[in-house]
Amino acid sequence: MGRLEGKAAVVTGGGRGIGRAICLAYAKEGADVIVNYATKEQPAQEVVELIGKMGRKAVAVKANVALKADAEKIINTCIDHFGKIDILVNNAGVSKPNMLYKMTEEQWNEVIDIHLKGPFLCIQAASK
Repeated sequence: MGRLEGKAAVVTGGGRGIGRAICLAYAKEGADVIVNYATKEQPAQEVVELIGKMGRKAVAVKANVALKADAEKIINTCIDHFGKIDILVNNAGVSKPNMLYKMTEEQWNEVIDIHLKGPFLCIQAASK
């Protein structure tokens, strides 16, 4: 029995990179996982398939964490599929190649929305 046996986890940005590793590690420890992604479905579906091969449940959810309705969709999907939410990992992020002084206001706003507003909205939705 893993340390997370019977737990339900949400990992934002779970399709690639660190988020992917978190999803797989949680499943290995016994958790069922919501794999959130914003743009690229294929990597998220691959994570879902790998988790299924471990004998755990997983669902990929396309949603932008910076939008309140989408944040609620992520959390509600976890509750609808697994009956609860035990773990929330606010991992979603965006990287802009520009130095701060070269960033446009639009790029800056996207970084702030994903890195700050997104976790706020997801935590708020999970707390209801």
